[in-house]
Amino acid sequence: MVRPAPEIEARRRLAWDLAASFGLFVVAALLALMAVLQEPLAAYDIIPKSFLVQMDQNAWGERSHAGADVGMTWFYWANNLRVSLLALGLGVLGGLPALAAVAYNGALLGATLGFALEHGVADRLAAWLAPHGVPEFAALVLCGALGMALGRSWLQPGSRGRIQAMAAQMRLIAKPLGLAFGLLLVAAPLEGFVAPLNLPWFADMTLATCWFGALAVLGWRWFR
Repeated sequence: MVRPAPEIEARRRLAWDLAASFGLFVVAALLALMAVLQEPLAAYDIIPKSFLVQMDQNAWGERSHAGADVGMTWFYWANNLRVSLLALGLGVLGGLPALAAVAYNGALLGATLGFALEHGVADRLAAWLAPHGVPEFAALVLCGALGMALGRSWLQPGSRGRIQAMAAQMRLIAKPLGLAFGLLLVAAPLEGFVAPLNLPWFADMTLATCWFGALAVLGWRWFR
């Protein structure tokens, strides 16, 4: 199917938005990681105390039980949706504010990894994150990019009115937005049901690799 030139251009701009969102997430994570490795107490300035307490109570990712926690799965759903919707909604304020939530969560991940390295439990944390981290963070990064796209359509509507421009942008991002919510729906039960299981290391890494591969294929097919 041959796409109209305006749609091709819009998809290219969205690809750049996605690259910017992902890049900011990675940079924020690396900066926070280096800050905590240089000064471990800096973790307390980045990571909420309640989160540190929760991680400590769970022995920093020690996976010694196989019980499915339905209540925590609902909590993960609500929390992940809240963060991703915040990234998406902030985009209407001008595009770039959408990346604030992306940057903070990147810094939170980096600081947590640094704190885990200081405590010698980075392998536990990686194994805990592997089943659900890829879809969860991918949805956040994608929502940040989509928020930027919505903000741009509001600030630069072109010859159309702002409402018409945003409506056209919403039609364009409908599929990637659906993908983001699909990823969030899958990530929560993976975190609640699969992450606590004491799986072999290769099983965790295989699952994460499959997620990377699937998202790469989807991205290539949509943006090409």
